[in-house]
Amino acid sequence: MGRVKNNPKKNENHKTTVCTISGKMFRPHRNVIKTIKRLQRSLEHCIPKTSFYRVIREILQNQRTHTTDLRIQSSAIQALQEAAEIYLVGLFEDSTLCAAHARRITVRPDDFKLVLTIRGPGDVRIPPDPILPGSGIEIPFWQFSGSTIVTPNYIRLTSDLQSKVGAIWNSVPVNVRNWELQVHFKVHGKGKDLFGDGFVIWYAKDRMREGPVFGNNDFFQGLAIILDTYSNHNGPHNHQHPYISAMVNNGTLHYDHDRDGTHTQLAGCEAKFRNLDYDTHIAVRYEKDILTVSTDIENKAAWKECFQVKGVKLPTGYYLGASATTGDLSDNHDIMSVRLFELDMPDDPQGDEDRSNILPSATFFEPPRDHVEDPKPSSLSGVKVFLLMLIGSIAVVACVVLGIMFYQKHQEKKNKRFY
Repeated sequence: MGRVKNNPKKNENHKTTVCTISGKMFRPHRNVIKTIKRLQRSLEHCIPKTSFYRVIREILQNQRTHTTDLRIQSSAIQALQEAAEIYLVGLFEDSTLCAAHARRITVRPDDFKLVLTIRGPGDVRIPPDPILPGSGIEIPFWQFSGSTIVTPNYIRLTSDLQSKVGAIWNSVPVNVRNWELQVHFKVHGKGKDLFGDGFVIWYAKDRMREGPVFGNNDFFQGLAIILDTYSNHNGPHNHQHPYISAMVNNGTLHYDHDRDGTHTQLAGCEAKFRNLDYDTHIAVRYEKDILTVSTDIENKAAWKECFQVKGVKLPTGYYLGASATTGDLSDNHDIMSVRLFELDMPDDPQGDEDRSNILPSATFFEPPRDHVEDPKPSSLSGVKVFLLMLIGSIAVVACVVLGIMFYQKHQEKKNKRFY
């Protein structure tokens, strides 16, 4: 007799579902990998600011006494958040190594306990370059001030907050005549339509002097490469923003914010460098009295010339720096790296010329945009304007009523019959 195989009955209540997105099988780890890559490219915080602030406020409430009311500045909260995230990232990295040493790919709580045990009590693993809120503290070869925050990965001149000013300056003067400066930067923020104001790369005689020109003093001496992200609508523009321009000043020129410096700029170009997911770079090359500014903002790993100006004479012995400012509009202005290269020009006939005492100058300036005076405010107060509008409305109504009455009288006379 042959053996009969009985198939087990299927459970009707059990249903197997397959999640698909656009006809493809959904794999949860894809979203995880996308999130990791997005966080690696971004400079934003991993911990939400509001949640972290609630924790800090709760700690301050527990530490508060009846006679003491503890408060904390926003820059201090940001520094604490940066330090907390650095500590947590280091903890996860070490725990991942412990898991890999145990031939596992899953991190377990025991891995965290092992890392904390190896580190020992009281070890907070402060990085070699801790986060420092800018207060004029000197670091090797650099000085920073204002709201500048220094981290191991970047220098944040200003945060995405209103009314912030930050600057960083090198303390060693540039004594070479031909040079090239390459800056790796990132400008980003929450604003989509309105944002600002921008930052400036300086080659100036005086440093660490706060002022109205993107955080630096006006009537400066030297070169300014201005990366302006906000358009001041005073007169018609012939370009869009963000906009990169250059200005050479011998100490007598005034930077006009209303005209975005168009009356003193050497040249400029449009550059959409804000809120990009990849690296953005700018190169300033000064060679044989020729100033060339190039950008790499298209993720092509190649320089694209922005503008070139001939006949620019710059002294030696000036300082390099960068400054940024925010007003009612704000952005994060970050500097990731600054590299200076000396250009060797053996065939330069004026290579031995002493330029330490000359004044900065340029033989070419773009034609300025006319300044439009702002309309003078009216001397009438709000109450007077309201009374004038009320009287005008009453006069219009009275004229309409009189017109209707006159029309009715005219019709009565016209239709009147004599018997």
